[in-house]
Amino acid sequence: MPAEHDPRLVTLRPVTLDDAEAYVRCHVDCLTETYAAIMPPAFAEQHRQAIPDTVAQTRAAWAAADEQPEPRTHAWLARDPDGEVVGVVRSGPGTQDWERALGAPPTDVGWQLHHLYTRARTHGTGLGRRLLDAAVGDHATYLWILDGNPRADRFYRRHGFAPDGGTLTCGPSWFHRPMYRLVRPPAR
Repeated sequence: MPAEHDPRLVTLRPVTLDDAEAYVRCHVDCLTETYAAIMPPAFAEQHRQAIPDTVAQTRAAWAAADEQPEPRTHAWLARDPDGEVVGVVRSGPGTQDWERALGAPPTDVGWQLHHLYTRARTHGTGLGRRLLDAAVGDHATYLWILDGNPRADRFYRRHGFAPDGGTLTCGPSWFHRPMYRLVRPPAR
């Protein structure tokens, strides 16, 4: 088994401010891979062009989160044996501003998986599960998933998530695509 496919050889750790650029670049690469068949090419291009601003915003958000009491937003990254970031995940309490701005239906689930992405070459290795476990633990959790992403839908359903009926249309940066909410009860 190649090293990048052996989840035991991939290190997973909480982010530091110094990780922001590598984190964002992996996130954008994963967005490009994940949504190539779902989104227009302009989607990937706009995310690539925004990398410098996104890195600065990410650093600022992480610094602000570090000043907050628990529970607070956290992020982790996964590095392969060569040091390349091959997965990213972020989660935290409460509804995000973008959800309120788009009129998301309310939920009584208090923890959100903001995003979880792994490089395509790591799919099926267990890395996604490790990132999910790190990010949500035993919290009751919700997430939003873009329509037309059956791989992600299967992954989350395998790990106890189910639709709660909440739907929403993405904003302009996601080309107004429909999405739906999945929730998972707390681990017992």
